[in-house]
Amino acid sequence: MPLWLRVGRWLKLPPELPRHERSVTQLSLELGMPPSTVMDWIQLGYLQARKEPGIGGHWICSADTEELDRLRDLYAHLRNYPNS
Repeated sequence: MPLWLRVGRWLKLPPELPRHERSVTQLSLELGMPPSTVMDWIQLGYLQARKEPGIGGHWICSADTEELDRLRDLYAHLRNYPNS
């Protein structure tokens, strides 16, 4: 049975995920970047992700160790050279 949390509206907590998968919030915290940047990267195709089914389904990102390193490098590059 899913747990529920009240934060301005009722939200379903993200499911338990395999080691290589993270929610947008978890990934943004791990990489030290805003969740909006992670969402932008999903929309631009820089990051593989799937949306959990149902209303308010969470985005689940696939990122192993190599992918996390690539995303950190990309974020550092974009912070140093924002118009490139």
